[in-house]
Amino acid sequence: SDSTNADREGFTGSERTVIDGFDEVFSGATGKIVVTAFSSSIFRLQVLVDLAEQFDRKVAFVGRGMLQNTVIAERLGYLKVPPGLQIRDSDIRDYAAEDILCVCTGSQGQPNAALPRIAIDDHRFVHLDQDDVVVFSSRVIPGNEKSVARVMNHIAKRGAHVVGEDQ
Repeated sequence: SDSTNADREGFTGSERTVIDGFDEVFSGATGKIVVTAFSSSIFRLQVLVDLAEQFDRKVAFVGRGMLQNTVIAERLGYLKVPPGLQIRDSDIRDYAAEDILCVCTGSQGQPNAALPRIAIDDHRFVHLDQDDVVVFSSRVIPGNEKSVARVMNHIAKRGAHVVGEDQ
């Protein structure tokens, strides 16, 4: 069983409930959209790929775990990325910010994951600007609150808009 949310009353909702929130982010974003998620959540990754296609954004999967899982999921047929939609993180600079979606590791504030490095401007290819939106699309695992808050603070200092569970 999953004990991560054992202290929450009620039932775990369907993965489909995130679609409306993401649609709102995609509709309003004027810069890059950076989403951090568990790389094992293939359905959520597919939702993001589908929205990127709908909103004419290129998708860059950022972080070793994200890249490995998406390659495997595509090979097994669980993740379908239309031809020409995916780009490498090193190609982000070749596109306008409003044409980019980055899906990255680091939703729990792990120091060597992609998002925490992006947050402190220590990533080789992904940098945050004032118009960018960073979405934390995973609940914080108990015990990781401080590290996630630290990453959110660094993102806010860069001027990017942070979207989390309560926003």
